[in-house]
Amino acid sequence: MRKYLKEKLMTLFSEMKEAEKTLLRLIKSEDNFNLQYLLTELQQAALAIGKEAEKSEGDDSTFIHLLEEYCELIWQCNISKTCSEKLKILAQISDKRKDATSILKHYIQTQYEIVFLPYKASMWDSLESVWRAAKEDINCDCYVIPIPYYDKRPDGSLGDMHYEGHQLPEYVSVTDYKHYDFRTNHPDVIYFHNPYDQYNYVTSVHPDYYSNRLKEYTDMLVYIPYFVSSDNVPEHFCSTMGVFRADRVIVESEKIRQTYMNVYMNILGEEQKKSDIVNGYVNKKYWNNLKQIAETKFLNLGNPKYDKVILAQDAVIPKEWEELIIKTDGSKKKVIFYNTTVDAILKSREKALLKIKNTLDFFREQMDVVLLWRPHPLVRATISSVIPQLSDEYDDLVEKYQSEGWGIFDDTTDFNRAIIISDAYYGDKSSVVALYELTGKPVLIQSLDIIT
Repeated sequence: MRKYLKEKLMTLFSEMKEAEKTLLRLIKSEDNFNLQYLLTELQQAALAIGKEAEKSEGDDSTFIHLLEEYCELIWQCNISKTCSEKLKILAQISDKRKDATSILKHYIQTQYEIVFLPYKASMWDSLESVWRAAKEDINCDCYVIPIPYYDKRPDGSLGDMHYEGHQLPEYVSVTDYKHYDFRTNHPDVIYFHNPYDQYNYVTSVHPDYYSNRLKEYTDMLVYIPYFVSSDNVPEHFCSTMGVFRADRVIVESEKIRQTYMNVYMNILGEEQKKSDIVNGYVNKKYWNNLKQIAETKFLNLGNPKYDKVILAQDAVIPKEWEELIIKTDGSKKKVIFYNTTVDAILKSREKALLKIKNTLDFFREQMDVVLLWRPHPLVRATISSVIPQLSDEYDDLVEKYQSEGWGIFDDTTDFNRAIIISDAYYGDKSSVVALYELTGKPVLIQSLDIIT
C-alpha cells in the first residue's frame, strides 16, 4: 500500500476512535437520532477505507474482512433495542477498529512511489545511483521521467524546447512525462537536479516542473546538485529556489553542507536580524528552530556522480581504521569489503541476519585480514519500517561488532573509500559490485544458503 494512502487511512482510523467516545455518550443519553447519524458516518468511513485498501490488498484479505465485520457490528448497534446491548456491541466495534488499525500499521507493507526528473541526459549520473538503490528495493516503485526544457532567448523568454529522454542509457526504463499524472499519483518522493526554475539565464525546464509546482505533488521533494564542488561551493548555488523549496538537499561533504546551511539561515533570518536589532535582544527560539530545520534539510550523503567513477587516487583512511589495517611491522593487512544490502534482508530476513552473524564470526578469527562491513545505508531504516520484529536482532549484531573493535564498521557517506582501500569484495550482489569490478580486484558473492 502506498505510503501516503496508508497515512491517510491511519488518520481516518484515529478519527473513528474519537467518534467512539461520542457514540458512548449518545448511547448513554439515548440520543438515538444523532446516534444513528454517527453510526452511518462510521460505516461510510469503513467502506471508504475498504475501497482504498482493496486496490492494493485485494478483496479477500484479513484487513478487508475486519472492515466487513466492523460494518456488520455498526448495523447491529443501529438496530439494537436496549442501551446494554448497544454498549456491548460498541466494545466489539472498538476491538475491530483496533485490530484493523494494527494490521494496517504493522502488517500491510508500505510501498513508496519515487520519481526522478532528469532534464539533460548528460546529467543523469547525478541521479543514477540513487535510482539504482531505489529500483532494487522491493518496496519502491520507481519512475524516471525526463522532462522537457527550453533555451532562453536574450530577453528571457522561452525559446526552442528540447527533450532528451531517448538519450538516457538503454537500461533505464523511461516514462513519458505526458503520461504521468503527478496530482493523481502523488509520488512519495521526487528527486530533481535543476534548481533554477525561471531564473536561469540560459535554459529553463518546462514551467510545469518548477519547484513550486513539484512541491504541490509530493511530501518529500529532494534536490541533488548536478555538479560536484570539491568542498567549495559558490554561495549563489546555495540560494536557488529549488534549494529553498526542497524538503531535503543532498550534498557531498560536511563543509559544503555548512555552506548551504549558513546561506539558508542568513537569507531566511534576514528579517529576524533586523527585529533583533530593533528589540535589543536575540530571539534564541527563532534561531534554534531555524537551525534545527537546516540540520534536517541539508544532508551530507555524497554525490552520485562520484559513484559513477572509481577514483584512482588513494583515499584518506581514518586513524581508527588505520590502526586496524596497519601491522606493527608497518605492513598492511588485507581488507575485505563486506557489503550487505536491503534487498537480501527483505528477501531472506532471518536467514540474512544469520548469514551476517556467521560471516562476522568467521572473520573475527582471521588475524591477517580486516573486515570492513558496510551495510547499505537504508538497511536499518528498512528493517524498522518493513520488518520491525528484526530490529533488535539487527541492532545487537551491529552493537556487538562495533564494541568488539576488531573490524571496521563503515556507516560514512563515502562508499568510494571502501572500494579504494579494500583488497577484495565479499557480500551480496548489488550495484556496488559493478563498480568494484572496474578496479580489477576479486569479487565473491555470498550465498545466504551456505552457513558454516
